[in-house]
Amino acid sequence: MGKEKYNLFSILAIIFTFVFYPLGLIFGIIALSQIKKTGEKGRGLAIVPIVFGIVIIALVMIGIIWVVIQGIMAS
Repeated sequence: MGKEKYNLFSILAIIFTFVFYPLGLIFGIIALSQIKKTGEKGRGLAIVPIVFGIVIIALVMIGIIWVVIQGIMAS
């Protein structure tokens, strides 16, 4: 049982990655946890939103740091 169907949260994660990436990241983490317990399909569908979410968050943080540094250098 479990191997024949995809995890619902992994499908939602990949969809929400393109709609609202933070929710895709959260659903991807939930999906990985459930897949580990149930053995369902969808591990790849869960990993993509996690990686995408982490990359976007890192880019936003780099952007914020860059703006702060530019503000300090301008004053």
